[in-house]
Formats: sequence, structure tokens, C-alpha cells
Amino acid sequence: MRNLKLEDIPVIGDMLFDAFVRNKADFVSFSSVFDGTYEADMADAVRAVKDRKRSANVFDKQKEATIKLYKTLHTLKEQVRLIGEYVKMAEEDLQTKYEHYHIKEAGKEMHAKNVEGSVRQCEIIIEKVTDDDSAAMAAVGFDAGKLSDFVDLVKDVSDLNRKQQELLNERQDVREAEEIAFAAMYVFTDRIASVGKALYTYKQKQKYDDFSINKILANINHGRKKQIDDGSGNGEEEPVYDVMIGRVVDKLSDVPIEDVVVKLEGTNVMTDTDGDGEFYMDELASGVFSVLFTKNGYEDMVMHNVEIGTEVMVDLQVEMVEK
Repeated sequence: MRNLKLEDIPVIGDMLFDAFVRNKADFVSFSSVFDGTYEADMADAVRAVKDRKRSANVFDKQKEATIKLYKTLHTLKEQVRLIGEYVKMAEEDLQTKYEHYHIKEAGKEMHAKNVEGSVRQCEIIIEKVTDDDSAAMAAVGFDAGKLSDFVDLVKDVSDLNRKQQELLNERQDVREAEEIAFAAMYVFTDRIASVGKALYTYKQKQKYDDFSINKILANINHGRKKQIDDGSGNGEEEPVYDVMIGRVVDKLSDVPIEDVVVKLEGTNVMTDTDGDGEFYMDELASGVFSVLFTKNGYEDMVMHNVEIGTEVMVDLQVEMVEK
């Protein structure tokens, strides 16, 4: 169902379901497919999306775990660099040469954020200090206490990495379950939207709009409030009217035109029309714009003085002329 915000999808499903229920007799008259259990099955599909659970905020937990992991990995990187200085100071008394301590290799792995590789290289460092050179390293200041702290830090990184992987797997399971629910709902909403627009056509605009996902999406987002950062951490909400929709047809035949490029002149904002000649834009800056419509085989069309940012949502009806 196109590139929609996750929070918009259940709302769209709800609104299309309500429109279907209001006009069910027309749908049943069109096809017996919409009789029987269709209404209940669609209601179940919409409810499954609305009632989905995100496993105790697994997405937020995974993000927090990743931040903590990389902070700890950065601390480990600093410790490896210090150990490298101890190795250089003790080099004359070491049984293992500096290049065999894998200091550089550990640094490369940590720079690349390869956690497993970083842990492996650090384990080599621990092995060299513990088995061969503990006395020589202690003589220059890297004593048993510092070694113990380093071992604990490596273990922390390993444990955090394992926890992050568990949360990633849980997050993937949640996503897969969501995708299944969304796909099931899409089967219903796509059919209802398509048949609804065919039944009522654009001449019955009020009913047509009830089944237009572009119109529904515009109604959701027009005037949606956003948080404004005032620097205090207690940002205020203010309304933003930043949605534009419309429909492009052939002037002579009144047939919708697909793949018309719609562009706000003087900006990089553009989109194109779908199979019903409809287009949708959001997150638009307030102001007065000229809107350019282009399509191979048609004369370019410009609508001037289109005001975005008012309480009235912009809904353009455009007719284009063939060359």
C-alpha cells in the first residue's frame, strides 16, 4: 500500500471499511463477492493491524542496546590503544613482539564496528599478556587489576552484542508479523478502494473521495500538528497545512491521465499521477506557488498562485490538452 507512514495504515483501513459498510448494498449489487462474510473478514483484517503489539517496545529497546554497545566498544578501543603503549614500553622484555599482539588488528576491527572481530582480537591480546608477558607488562604499569578491568570490558562488549542480536531477531519477528497483517489488510483495502472509485466515478465526488486513498491520506495529514523545538525540551505543537492533492484529465475526453509529472516550480518537490490521474504531495512548505504539469504528447500546463499553508486543503482539478 504505497509508501505510507505506519501510523496512517490502520486509519486508512478503518475509513475504507466504514465507507464500504455505508455503501455495501451497491457493492453487493455489483458482485456477490461482497456478500456473506466479506464484511466480517475485512473487519478482522483491519483489527489485526490496529491491535498489533510491538513486543514491549522492542524497536526502542534495540536502538538503546545499539547505542550502549557502540559506546562500550569505543571505550574498549581507547583501552586497546593504551595497552599498545604499555606493550611498546615493555617491548625489550617481551617474549611476544608488538606486531603479534594484534593491537593494530583490534583497532581496525573496532573502527569498522565489527564487534565479533573486535572481541576476537582482544582475546588474543589477553592471551599474550596472561600467558607470556604478564611480568614484563606489570613492570611498566599494566598490572593484574588493569588486566582484570580489560577482561571485564571485553566481556561487556560481547554480552551487549549478544543482547543486541537477540533484540534484532525479535524485531525481525515483529516486522514479519506486521508485514503479514498489513498484506492481509491490503487485499481488502485495495479491492474496496478500486471498486468504490469505479462504482461512483469522479462525477459523484463525495462518494468517490470516500474510496480514494489519496483523499483519505490528505484528510489525515492536512492540519496535522507537529512538535516544534523551542530549545527547552518542552516543545509546543503548532498546526501545519502542507498537503496538496489533485486529479489530471484529458480536456476533450475527460479520461484520467497517468504518469503526468507534477512539480512545484522553484523547488525540487515533484510527483506523478497514478492510474486514476490522481496525485498526492505532503510535507510542503507554506507559500504561494506555480504548479507545473508535464506529459509527453500533451501541452504543458501551469496553475499559478496556488496557496499552500491555509486552512483549506489544496485540491487541484487539472485538464490537459493533447498536442
